[in-house]
Amino acid sequence: MKNLFENIYTTYGDNLEKYESRETASGKTRPLQKIKDESYIDSIKKDVDNWFSDIISMYPGLNVRMNYGFNYNVASMPWLMIYCGHKNSKGTSGDYCGISFDKEKDLLEIWIGFGRNYEPNKVIIETKEKKESIYRLLLGNDLDRDFSYSTQEVNAIIIEKKINIFKLDIEEVKKDIIYIVDCYYKYLNYNEQSREIINILTKPTNLPKSSHLMGINKIYSGFPGCGKSTQVENTYLRDKDGELINSELYERVVFYPEYSYSDFIGTIRPVINNYQPKYEFIPGPFTKILKKAISNPESNFYLIVEELNRGDAESIFGDIFQLLDRENANGRSNYSITNSLIAEEVFNDENHDVYLPNNLSIIATMNSTDENVKTLDSAFERRFEKEWVLDSKGKYDDQYLLGMEGLTWGKFRNTINSYIRTQKGLNKNEDKQLGAYFIDQTYVSEVPSDNKYDSRKRFLYKVVLHLYQKIRKYENILFSDDIDCINILVEKFSSNNYLSIFRKEIVDEFLKRDS
Repeated sequence: MKNLFENIYTTYGDNLEKYESRETASGKTRPLQKIKDESYIDSIKKDVDNWFSDIISMYPGLNVRMNYGFNYNVASMPWLMIYCGHKNSKGTSGDYCGISFDKEKDLLEIWIGFGRNYEPNKVIIETKEKKESIYRLLLGNDLDRDFSYSTQEVNAIIIEKKINIFKLDIEEVKKDIIYIVDCYYKYLNYNEQSREIINILTKPTNLPKSSHLMGINKIYSGFPGCGKSTQVENTYLRDKDGELINSELYERVVFYPEYSYSDFIGTIRPVINNYQPKYEFIPGPFTKILKKAISNPESNFYLIVEELNRGDAESIFGDIFQLLDRENANGRSNYSITNSLIAEEVFNDENHDVYLPNNLSIIATMNSTDENVKTLDSAFERRFEKEWVLDSKGKYDDQYLLGMEGLTWGKFRNTINSYIRTQKGLNKNEDKQLGAYFIDQTYVSEVPSDNKYDSRKRFLYKVVLHLYQKIRKYENILFSDDIDCINILVEKFSSNNYLSIFRKEIVDEFLKRDS
């Protein structure tokens, strides 16, 4: 493959020597780009792609392309652009590596540079100095493999190395390219101006397009175990075949008393990079999903907030509260906010307005009448649609409770719930009911089991003790009069006559056959 560069170098003049030109406003003729011989280009391109294939495989998002210099510009010879995620040509700005050929000096040049077309020399010099300072911070002053920082007064090249075209070692050239690409990647991962490139590299791929984009805010309420999270998952996180959607399409978070704005939105933390301390913004789940939604406007995204009112929701949302007004027909925020940290992370521009797009929905669950939770502010709550999740038949209802012979979970909880609902004097009675998913598969069996205490002990501490602690202290509507402390409850439930802990009418209902 040594002939690759020699072939480009020696045959370029024969194939691409003719120039186009145009007349400028001053009447002078200005030479333009060389006319391209397509057959020559095609013959070289395959060799270029083959030679770079193993390098490209080492760096996700890396691309290589042949370019053609102008005879009044840096090089009239062809050059190879090595870049990430976007094309730098026809006036666009960006950072990239390059390999260029100098016909007069017989040199192959490998370098890192940037494009700032149509910028004054002063701007190019200032930009180069800023970029070079970052490279020196990341890589140090002493580069490896004979690379050095460029010292030319006006030049978009930052780091370069020159090799005699007829004395090059092709394997060493490959090592040079790997080294310089590695330096380039370190820069991309640091430089704030290059975050757009990184966004492209990390942008989710193969996400399904959504036929209907409509961002909403919605709260699903209900008592514990009624299936709120299950309904949210089935409604938003499963496709038409019942399979979970791509995990890139949603973020799921649980609020709790210590959960904060910084946890939710993101926070600035110190990090060490090449022994150099610096501070970086670490995005939280809100900022992460917002960035994905903005970057993929044709797909629906979801932020799932479990137990919305177990944390201080108003404080956790903070200034994001302003974005929850979504009266627009397409579901986009009515208003925007100024938040430089979110804007820089999401839009690569700290001055950009922050808003909720029409493809991002915020879906929450909460126990609206549970104890030890914070009541939502009415101004906050009104910005959400609401739905009460009805406690319907669950998948364990027809299965038998372990250690309780012929008693099914459905018969037990429906009987208990019926007594709870009919007690008008019971404080916060709705929340004391048992949802279909209050227990899991480990508490039930497909067939009736024995009545041994060891088999039902977990049910005692999971369900029975819950009922005693949540209801008995308000009013004794479920338990027999002799159950006046937990010790007696446990002792009696350990006996063969375990159902006698409940009132007789409840036991009769347990034992009644369904018609």
